Amino acid sequence: MLKKINLPITISSFLLSILGIVTIFSSSSQLGFQQIIFILFGLILYFFISNFDYRYLRNVKIHLYVISLILLFSVFILGTETRGVIRWIPFFGFNIQPSEFVKPVLIILLADLLYKKQSDWLNIFKSLMLILPVFLLVFIQPDLGTTFTILAIWMGMVFASNIELKKLIILFLIAIMSIPLAWVVLQDYQKQRIFTFLSSSKDPL
Repeated sequence: MLKKINLPITISSFLLSILGIVTIFSSSSQLGFQQIIFILFGLILYFFISNFDYRYLRNVKIHLYVISLILLFSVFILGTETRGVIRWIPFFGFNIQPSEFVKPVLIILLADLLYKKQSDWLNIFKSLMLILPVFLLVFIQPDLGTTFTILAIWMGMVFASNIELKKLIILFLIAIMSIPLAWVVLQDYQKQRIFTFLSSSKDPL
C-alpha cells in the first residue's frame, strides 16, 4: 500500500497540516482538537484513495455531481447561520461544509469531459454549464472565496485541456467585460475585501 503513496505530496501535506493545527490552537483549543480529528479522518481517506483505481470514478461522476448539488441545496434548509452566512451543516457535533466536497467532484467531471483535449467551443460551453449551478449556489451563501476557487478550477482545467491561444484570449476578454456586471452583484463587505486585498494599507488590522 505504501508503494502507491507519493512521498513529496505526503510530507508537504503533513507539514502543512501541522502548521494549520498550531495556528488554529493559538486561536481556539476546541477548534484545534476538531482540526486534528479532521486531519486523522483525512489521512485515512488519503491512504484509501491512493489505493483506489481512479478510473472507476468515471462511472459514478454524475451520481457524485447530483449528490453535491443536493448537499449545496440542503445548506439553505439544514444549515446554521454564522456571522450572516450559511455555509455549514451540523453533523454529530461537527460542521460540514458541502462546498469543499464539490471541488474534487468538479475536477472529476471536467477531467472526464476534457481528457481528450478537445477544447472546442461546445466542450467549453458544456464545462461552463457544469460549474454554473455550483457557482451560483455557493455565491448566494455567500462564500466569495470558494466562488473564486470554483472559477479557478474551471479556468485551470480548461487551460490544461490544451486550449488554443485564440480561444484563450477570447475567454480572457469575455472575463474582463464581465467584471462590471460581477461588481454590481457583490455585497459591500465583499467589495471591501477586494479593496483590502489590492491595498492592505486600507485596513491595517
